[in-house]
Amino acid sequence: MFAKHYGKLTIMIAFGLLILALSCGDDPLEPIIIELGGTMVVAHVPSSDAITIDGVPDATWDRAKKFQIVAKSSIGSPTVIDMKAATDSAFFYMLVSWEDPTRDVEPDHWLFTDSTGGHVMTGGQDFFFMVLDDGRNGDVGGDCAQMCHTVEVPSGDSTTTVDSMRNSGTGMVDAWIWRSGQTDPSSVLDDMHFLAGDIVGFDLTVLTDPIWGWNIVDPDSVRDPVAMHRDSLFYTGEFLYRADSVEFKGGFKGPQGEAVFWPYLATVPGYVVEGSPPNNPDESLWEVVAKGAYDDLANRWTLEIRRKMNTGHSDDIPFVLGERLNCSAGIKNSPVGNSPYPHYATEPFDIQF
Repeated sequence: MFAKHYGKLTIMIAFGLLILALSCGDDPLEPIIIELGGTMVVAHVPSSDAITIDGVPDATWDRAKKFQIVAKSSIGSPTVIDMKAATDSAFFYMLVSWEDPTRDVEPDHWLFTDSTGGHVMTGGQDFFFMVLDDGRNGDVGGDCAQMCHTVEVPSGDSTTTVDSMRNSGTGMVDAWIWRSGQTDPSSVLDDMHFLAGDIVGFDLTVLTDPIWGWNIVDPDSVRDPVAMHRDSLFYTGEFLYRADSVEFKGGFKGPQGEAVFWPYLATVPGYVVEGSPPNNPDESLWEVVAKGAYDDLANRWTLEIRRKMNTGHSDDIPFVLGERLNCSAGIKNSPVGNSPYPHYATEPFDIQF
């Protein structure tokens, strides 16, 4: 008798555990695929569990669900971007990861091609970008494809391709661009915005304290570097920090008065970078902290991002608990010799705070 009841009890317990497991939802380790118009939910974490922005995920990220979204290119196969999002009420965090066959962090490097000082520009860098809209941009929302691309305009019997920033004009849209060679050395990203059909900040004309500058005298005439590392001939690093830079000298005199130039295949970085954001409390263009790390074995970038929920600046969209943003994201791989450089963009999706 006892054996019969024991067997029934075991079956009932097992059945109950099965129902409980099913009621708990999806496997927390399985990523959620974001379809067109889908939503990435922001995890709420305690402020005591601070997330360190260094490109290396810490344990706090285990609290956030992984989302995956497909990014497409007109000239390449689709790829997948992994994302997590979190907030501690004061800051918004993102963890982004994507495959990239090469780590490219040396845009427009100067490469010396002969023993008499001849040089050319070479090299590329990798990108991650986002467009974020809080509802001000009408039907366009945070759709990068409708704001950042060329469009074809019918003209008589032909079609003309023209450059167009098709911002709807109904409001401001945030635009973030992380650059592996220009912004990552300073642990930030370019924090720009669309306004009246244009990108503000893209050409550096509005930046009072730029963290990077093109290392060239004049791209249209004097194609020489402006600066070089103080170690000159012996410097082989990827980045030229402003504190370590001196005026460029293409050639100089040797011990016997002979002309001495840079050695064959020597390089000078194509950009001068600060190494840290400007210490300016009113500077709203460098408020988004971002740092990437590349895994040579997995061939992947991992990027961590942090921004205040509300910066208090009119050119930054406020992030509000309980509300949502519409956005799109993308990546770009720019290795040497790969032209045209493909970039991959997602369809619009929402972020739910």
